[in-house]
Amino acid sequence: CNNKAKGDGGHFRWVDGILVKAMLTGKWLHLENVNFCSSSVLDRLNPLMESGGELVLTECGAFEDDELSEAGSRVIVPHPNFRLLLSMNSISGDVSRAMRNRCIEVCLLDNTESGNVVHVGDNEVIATVSTMDALDALHEVG
Repeated sequence: CNNKAKGDGGHFRWVDGILVKAMLTGKWLHLENVNFCSSSVLDRLNPLMESGGELVLTECGAFEDDELSEAGSRVIVPHPNFRLLLSMNSISGDVSRAMRNRCIEVCLLDNTESGNVVHVGDNEVIATVSTMDALDALHEVG
């Protein structure tokens, strides 16, 4: 903000970050090491990860060109192609049960060991798939 008048303070202006931009354009966003993220930040993502979820922004302020709800908050409805991928190393910690309940968990084991058995629901799966093959399979599922 370039205000030259003496005593005229700066003004707050919201700028969409990477999450909002990805949501609006249908991009995939990968949050790596999500278990190191503040729980208060992850709690804000919970409603987005619900079926038909959306992100409510109450911090962005009100300007003439913003589309705000009657409550004064901005509601971001994700593009149908938007995907949020969370990854973590469980040795370094965990995320809340609420967050895990909203995710599909995939365990990628070291494929140098043959015959690793992973339980997925009621099924046993032999884990010999490389990381990229697993991500390709997730993409195909959509």
